Amino acid sequence: MTEWLDVVDENDVVMRALPRAEVHAGGWRHRAVHVIVEDDRGRIFLQRRSGRKECAPGLWDSSCAGHVEAGETYSAAVVRELVEELGITCEGLPSPMFTLPASALTGHEFVHVFRIIWTSVIAMDYSEMAAGGWFRREIIARWLAHRPQHFTGTFSLIWNSSSWKL
Repeated sequence: MTEWLDVVDENDVVMRALPRAEVHAGGWRHRAVHVIVEDDRGRIFLQRRSGRKECAPGLWDSSCAGHVEAGETYSAAVVRELVEELGITCEGLPSPMFTLPASALTGHEFVHVFRIIWTSVIAMDYSEMAAGGWFRREIIARWLAHRPQHFTGTFSLIWNSSSWKL
């Protein structure tokens, strides 16, 4: 089944919808969500993207990430992605943190970043990710400083954002 995405302008206003493959091949601006899942001990869940992924295969990324489908809101996408990738059904919307502008580092995606505290089981979807785990912030910071090539460009931007004091 073809996934359709909204193509947006420089102000994140929808212009038209195209199949995902065309959006990526054409380098069109589109929308995505990323979620940082944190537990009650302050650890952050990171996922290692599947080697079968079209973009950034095998790299470490946010806890949960995905496209906003054509006609979908950022809020609806974040709820859908949490269920699909991590088996997390939350009451209400995770806390919005900040937005990254579309750029080459984000894969031309406007990225809305959310955060949730989660203390229950995570049910990883291994068709979406190769691995996942809980990491202390200082471990992530050192890892990212010494091996940035292990992470997606978007996660690096999120981690280093001045909008989120890690």
